[in-house]
Amino acid sequence: MQSLNHQYFAALLEEQRLKQSAFDEQIQLELLGLTEPETAKDHRQEYMKYLANRILQINNLMEQWLNAMEMDWAL
Repeated sequence: MQSLNHQYFAALLEEQRLKQSAFDEQIQLELLGLTEPETAKDHRQEYMKYLANRILQINNLMEQWLNAMEMDWAL
């Protein structure tokens, strides 16, 4: 079971890295003004909201996982 937890945590870290990279890329594109049509801008904003929400979810899951591990180690 311990190995499964570590695999899950590693998968969360990888997903977090990918989502953060995608989010950073979208911010760069926005700052460079590379959004022309309004529909593309709306799509980018929705995508950025999705990425930000998923990053927050991952951060919360990792924090809960770490707290649970600390409790296990304390016992």
